Parts: sequence; structure tokens; C-alpha cells
Amino acid sequence: MERLPVFDLERTASLARAIEVLAANPSARPIAGGTDLVPNLRHGLDTPAVLVDVSRLDGADVLDVYAAGARIGAGVTLERL
Repeated sequence: MERLPVFDLERTASLARAIEVLAANPSARPIAGGTDLVPNLRHGLDTPAVLVDVSRLDGADVLDVYAAGARIGAGVTLERL
């Protein structure tokens, strides 16, 4: 495994700010719990200029299961899922 590439980290609790950063930076990627983004970065599969931490957004930790499906927030970890 290689080192992580250089990137900026934007931590926000605002959905509007997260959308603004992602829209302004085509290579930006959202990151929260339950992602395999970091290993992909280490393997050189992606080189985003900015990572946007969406784990603090309202609803990021929501995990609701319904008869017809589920709602899984971006911050739900694989362990919890």
C-alpha cells in the first residue's frame, strides 16, 4: 500500500457548504463512515484535490430499515450496517 495522496480536508456540518465544495471541485469526494475511499486512495485509484467530511451532517448516522428498503446515512459504519 502506498501513502495517501496530498489533499485538502473540508470538515463541515452544513449540507449547503458540502454541496458548494463538491460542486466547485470536480475531483472532490465526500467521505464519512462506511467507505472504502481511503484504501482506494492508498492504492492510487483516485486522487481527489479535496475530501469533504460529511459525517457531521444531520442524518448522517441514520439507519432505518423498512419493509420496502432502507435509509442508510453516509456516516453509518460498515460495522453498524
